[in-house]
Amino acid sequence: MDERIRNSFLHEHIPYRLNRISEIFLIDQLRKIGGESEEITILVDRHTKINASSIHFFTDPIYETTLIFIRVMLEFLGLKLNSKNSEIIERGKKQKQDDVVIEDFGLKKISLGEVGSPKNLECLAHTIRCAHKAVAHLTKGPKTEWDFNKNLYSAKKVIELINNNLYKSLRMPPIKTSFSLDGN
Repeated sequence: MDERIRNSFLHEHIPYRLNRISEIFLIDQLRKIGGESEEITILVDRHTKINASSIHFFTDPIYETTLIFIRVMLEFLGLKLNSKNSEIIERGKKQKQDDVVIEDFGLKKISLGEVGSPKNLECLAHTIRCAHKAVAHLTKGPKTEWDFNKNLYSAKKVIELINNNLYKSLRMPPIKTSFSLDGN
């Protein structure tokens, strides 16, 4: 990968995805202060621009984007869902030549052990299943249940894994995302 493309991933593409992932923390804050069915009004320059009968008008597209980007970044790091048993496994070599993966930066893909406990792995697997079955594909069969807390954990973990295994390994400052779990 040439230096210009490498830098565009390190300074634009990956930070963009981490910031979109961090927006789940905004959803968490909104859920805590306003509940699930609150009306929403969006103001621009103190003028009402959008009124909606439910906060889901605003939060659902953010939530779905978060799930897809978590899946993308886990695959970038070296993890994927085993289609046979729906567990997290280490992926093999990149599938397509134009895929960008952590190895393209001269780094090793992460191992299952770096993620932590089996409970942590289950949270990540749950999030990928949500991304696959409830967002990325129209599927028939049992409805995929969304566990917000598992997906919230997955977002936090992916941001941490990218910062520790990519940016720290390249001796670069971590990406400070737009939102955090503590609301700052």
